[in-house]
Amino acid sequence: GRYAPSITEFRSFLQRYPQSKFLDNAQYWLAEACYVSRDYPTALKEFQKILTHYKDSGKLQGSELKIGYTYYEMQDWANARTTLESVKSRYPNTTVAAKADERLQRMKREGH
Repeated sequence: GRYAPSITEFRSFLQRYPQSKFLDNAQYWLAEACYVSRDYPTALKEFQKILTHYKDSGKLQGSELKIGYTYYEMQDWANARTTLESVKSRYPNTTVAAKADERLQRMKREGH
């Protein structure tokens, strides 16, 4: 629950250990801490860095899903829908695809 200090520490880790095998995890948890802190514009940028810099990361699928969730929280319905549909098609029969579909169904129920 101490997200502000976590954000500072994750940023520091990324700068101090640029060759670490844990960079993708640190980047993901930095983005996640921003997301739960409701700093959605920053969370979006931080999740997008995973797609750009860590293409082989195990955090890739989760990051793409969270980008869709972040657009949803920002009420950017078009980008949320596009991103969540992409997650469903890129990762069929996975947990992230199921979660993307759940959020799309929620958007539909809400009239978005």
